[in-house]
Amino acid sequence: MTQRKQTKRRFSPEFKLEAIEQVTKYQQRAVDVALALDFGSQPAS
Repeated sequence: MTQRKQTKRRFSPEFKLEAIEQVTKYQQRAVDVALALDFGSQPAS
């Protein structure tokens, strides 16, 4: 099997602020926010 080169994901400042707000304002766990917004997961091998 060949491996794909993984590209670095980029997020807009607005997206980052929304994630931070969910953690601070709504007191959600960072891991839960990451999973909900799908930016804390690694691609499957």
